[in-house]
Amino acid sequence: KNCPIAAAYGPGWTATHHVDWSMLPSLVSDHISAELLHLQPGLPRAVEVVRVHVYSSLRTGQPVSEAREAMFDEMRRLHYDVHLGSFDGSREKCVDIALAVDMLHYATVP
Repeated sequence: KNCPIAAAYGPGWTATHHVDWSMLPSLVSDHISAELLHLQPGLPRAVEVVRVHVYSSLRTGQPVSEAREAMFDEMRRLHYDVHLGSFDGSREKCVDIALAVDMLHYATVP
């Protein structure tokens, strides 16, 4: 359909490319550190990602593709906290709500 990855790398990109999910924490850390350095040039700070949460949802009764299941399995193997919600109908709000609840929780934990 309208997949930006397939548009960039071709429709069979999954046969020729691999997403290395283990790199995600360091990429996020590097990006946030660079942004902080840009916003506060005199205060260089290292940013360490200590926990990764992944939120997604599955439509009730719809089969999950092998590739998607493999992605979540790989994330779990890397000790990411994978949160999968399920929904019926055409609207999915479970991801938004779970993310908001966890953000409020972690904002209050010292």
